[in-house]
Amino acid sequence: MGSYCFRRFLFLLFLSVCSGAYSRSGGAEKAWNLDKVSEWVLEHIRFPEEAYSFGMAGEEQMCLSVSWDGKVFLASRLNTLHPAYEQEKERVVANAPRCTGVSQGMEEAYRYVRVDFYQYIPESRRGKMMRVSLHTPPVFRAKGIRSSYFDGREAYMEWLCGRIRVPEAFSGSIADTVSVQYTVTSEGKVKDFAVLRCKEEWLGSGLERAARKSPKWKPATADRYRTVDVVMRDRMVFRPGSGGRLLCQAYEGGVYRRDAAMPEDYGGIVYNPDRNPVYLSGESFHKDALRALDEMLK
Repeated sequence: MGSYCFRRFLFLLFLSVCSGAYSRSGGAEKAWNLDKVSEWVLEHIRFPEEAYSFGMAGEEQMCLSVSWDGKVFLASRLNTLHPAYEQEKERVVANAPRCTGVSQGMEEAYRYVRVDFYQYIPESRRGKMMRVSLHTPPVFRAKGIRSSYFDGREAYMEWLCGRIRVPEAFSGSIADTVSVQYTVTSEGKVKDFAVLRCKEEWLGSGLERAARKSPKWKPATADRYRTVDVVMRDRMVFRPGSGGRLLCQAYEGGVYRRDAAMPEDYGGIVYNPDRNPVYLSGESFHKDALRALDEMLK
């Protein structure tokens, strides 16, 4: 056991030293840093076809960062006008080039990037689309729950979760990853709530019943004072708790920081029940890390 821990320590130390040495080496002309990656992201954004039916487009913001092996990821959850914009940013970031010199300082480790999706609409199709400024996300309000502009979605899921009891007949202990979509209107009302994916029928119907009694939100605003509709699509991991309680947490895919953080065990890393125990690809973390290191040293 001691020998295994020692070998693992030497392996991770080797990766850290090599990565740091490369970031201090020459070859600045070939280096990819967060500034260049941000430019690459903006060049590869496309206007999503699904967003045309929504009828509104504007500025969206995201925060990029870089992990220990140069992988670029989203440092926080996205708050967009429509899920199509969120998926497009996730798609591009997931395919972004790796940074070849890993940042050391805090100022070098994060970049805020603004994407004006309206500019990506072909001129021939702009006539039917409303253009808005960077919007302020809606805020969920309920007795006993405090939320802000940044965590209203998670707070709403917790509110829904607290109104569902696990049936006594349910003996399962495996988590269920659930996808839901709903609109928070310009008046702060929840409408068009739909369960898109759910394995357990009692859980899906329970979410729909709870959503029909949703309290009002503080609506999203754009152009300073205009309230606007916002469509949200969330994936949550639900687990049975003690005493019939239902527990939930946000699902975070590989494009978010949680999966990009350096794992403690190079044999694998799992944060969501329906993901394979891998780090970046279909190989083991050990092989994957060596491949990433080899790319960095080329």
